[in-house]
Amino acid sequence: MAKTVTGSIYMHRRAINMAPLLGSNHAEVVPDSYIVILKDNTKSGQSLLQGHLAWLTSTIREANARAPPLKDANQIRHIYDEGIFGYSGKFEPEILERIRRSEVVAFVEKDATVHVPEAPPDSMHTVPNKAQK
Repeated sequence: MAKTVTGSIYMHRRAINMAPLLGSNHAEVVPDSYIVILKDNTKSGQSLLQGHLAWLTSTIREANARAPPLKDANQIRHIYDEGIFGYSGKFEPEILERIRRSEVVAFVEKDATVHVPEAPPDSMHTVPNKAQK
């Protein structure tokens, strides 16, 4: 199939319209697990979230009917509806791409395990007083 200028512009435009996929180089990434944050954090965000989740549930059902998902894939795990609107879950690449193309998604972040170093015992009970120095 010959590549056309129109086709190239269309593919470029589709890539531009994807929500960014964020991740950290300093954390243990949980495979195929993501946190999705929606654009609207106002009161209308609740209805936006419900509509998006209905769309996602239908999208997952259709994808799973075509091909059985990997174990534990394509599942919404947590819903965030106070302060921010979004959700977390495990999604296969096809579903993740469709999520990122949704107009209501602000960004997607790779889920990760973060380890906090233990504080030395004395630091938890004393606060240095600048006047004593």
